[in-house]
Amino acid sequence: MTLADLQSFIFDQIPLSRAMGVTIVRADSLAAELSAPLSLNHNHHGTVFGGSLNAVLILSCYSWLQNFLSSQGHVEHVVLRHGNIEFLRPVSSDFTATAVRPPEEELKIFLNHLQQKGSARISLTAEVQCESKSACKFVGEFVAKIDKSSRTTSG
Repeated sequence: MTLADLQSFIFDQIPLSRAMGVTIVRADSLAAELSAPLSLNHNHHGTVFGGSLNAVLILSCYSWLQNFLSSQGHVEHVVLRHGNIEFLRPVSSDFTATAVRPPEEELKIFLNHLQQKGSARISLTAEVQCESKSACKFVGEFVAKIDKSSRTTSG
């Protein structure tokens, strides 16, 4: 999946991302970085609205997982099961949320469950930095479900 394909997918599937001005800066096997402008995501204090930070952090994880699964040849549905965000300091400029690849062992277990059962859960993390310091951190559990029409059966 190219960056343009992933950007179109996110805009089509999550229309709020377009309204927020979200841009996919990077999406590869190691990380997904999404940026958004302060001008479309500010609050009454002139800093980034917490809901916008949360949304872009979730979108970065979602984008990483969609891109990763696409690279593995899976047609799937991805949803957030639950998540937790920690706000550490205000963000007063355009910002970038970065989701990182989980540990290899977790990925192997996730892919094995996905292949064997048709669905699997995985924990993903993302962070926004401001002035070289962590501004907020997100940890969420995502569920992927393979589209039954794309599954191969043995026997």
